Amino acid sequence: MLSVAIGAFFGAITRFWISEHLTKGTWLVNSSGSFLLGVVITTSPNLLAIGFCGSFTTFSTFSVEVITLWQQNKKQALCYVAFTTILSIIACLVGLLIKP
Repeated sequence: MLSVAIGAFFGAITRFWISEHLTKGTWLVNSSGSFLLGVVITTSPNLLAIGFCGSFTTFSTFSVEVITLWQQNKKQALCYVAFTTILSIIACLVGLLIKP
């Protein structure tokens, strides 16, 4: 349990920093977190997979962004959902394929 907490601490801090400094922060953390999860899921399930990736990626922020986009531009919202979902799945698959 301690390893999950340590991983979550660093994942949340990293996500916060990226979200504050990069325009497409949510997209970046969700796709890179999916990639990392694919790489580490079998080698470090507690510290990195559950702890770091679990707090690094953010579905709730993604959901709010989709709703906000939907209210402004429905087509852009649908593209964002499709692009983020497909890219995250591909990133996870690539991570699984290159894992140690």
